[in-house]
Amino acid sequence: MDDMFTLLAKNTMTPLGGDFHDMFPAGNLANASDRWSWIDPVTANGILHTWNTAPLGLKSSYSASYLKDDALRFTNIPLHSIQCNDHQDVP
Repeated sequence: MDDMFTLLAKNTMTPLGGDFHDMFPAGNLANASDRWSWIDPVTANGILHTWNTAPLGLKSSYSASYLKDDALRFTNIPLHSIQCNDHQDVP
């Protein structure tokens, strides 16, 4: 399961930021040190570095979206035939 989450972990600041597996090919998202290296504000193309250096207009568009809508893209896992639903999702 860790490997699947590691492969699927996307930087929410795409296309400006790097996805976890692209930035840390030998990393594991379940490893706190690897995960925080990706989030750390000093890691170029990491999550916080990308947010801190993004234009204000882009930040506004990201922060105006709804978590429920953004999370729907994770209900179908493309690498495996796994369907993940909660009480609000429709397969």
